[in-house]
Amino acid sequence: METHRLTLSFIVFGAIIIALFFSNPSITGFVPTEIYSQKLDIDVFESQRFVLTSSFGGPVKIGTLALSGSILGPGLMNAYLSDGTSQWLIYSNKKRPGSSMASITGLAVSSLDIEPGKMLNKIESLPAGYTTKVGAFKNECMETCIMDENLFNKDELYIDIIISPDTILHISEIAFSAMG
Repeated sequence: METHRLTLSFIVFGAIIIALFFSNPSITGFVPTEIYSQKLDIDVFESQRFVLTSSFGGPVKIGTLALSGSILGPGLMNAYLSDGTSQWLIYSNKKRPGSSMASITGLAVSSLDIEPGKMLNKIESLPAGYTTKVGAFKNECMETCIMDENLFNKDELYIDIIISPDTILHISEIAFSAMG
């Protein structure tokens, strides 16, 4: 009887592994924390920096940061979270055609102030073998799904949008979790 249970356990476990391997699953992260969102209506036509500060003063303490919006035009757009010296990719509309990689999304200060900052004289080029994706995106966080603890004590952070001249980014919403 014990060998039948063990055999059945291996068969079920193997079936799950095979199903996950061949179904090309998406991975969604879950962290038991409260997630806040803020509706925005920001159009970005050229590379620009936006300043994030806490509405309550003091350090900006966010554990995750995601963007939602849409992209119009064929050019490349990269959005980064920056502390002034380092940067983490929030979202990019570049993709490799035929890539079988599934999308990875997740959302690990109850209010952030977002102010336009200086214009950035920067454009990034599309790597060989990549194309750009046009259209809507929701709650995207590539390297900002789980934040670096060194960011938890900064008085301000930045969202740097690097965009091609023939492209428009509309940011409709940000979502973030607060760190205690």
